[in-house]
Amino acid sequence: MDYISTVKKAENIEDTSITDIDRKKALSDPKRITNIVKYIRSNFDRKTKRNSDNTLKEKRLAGFNSIFAVSSIDMAKIYYDEFQKQLKDLPSDKKLKIAPIFSYAANEEEQGGTT
Repeated sequence: MDYISTVKKAENIEDTSITDIDRKKALSDPKRITNIVKYIRSNFDRKTKRNSDNTLKEKRLAGFNSIFAVSSIDMAKIYYDEFQKQLKDLPSDKKLKIAPIFSYAANEEEQGGTT
């Protein structure tokens, strides 16, 4: 599994003491989202071995699937829209199947379940 940090310190910035940054604003910046989707599109085949054939119980499989998790339903919608925008004019063999999945609550306790 790969972890790629997408938040980088800009050059020529004067350091000042602050208590915190506006993470939500930084993580939801449209330019950042566009660049992340572009990176995923550019590297999906290589990272998921999409063009590699594997065999599982005598069944031929091509590559792997992947999961892209975000912080909220609103962010999932924003990323979904950006994927659709970037994939719109691509040939079908270059498109990715994108399916957002929403969870009602973060864990069972919030849903009233028991452990």
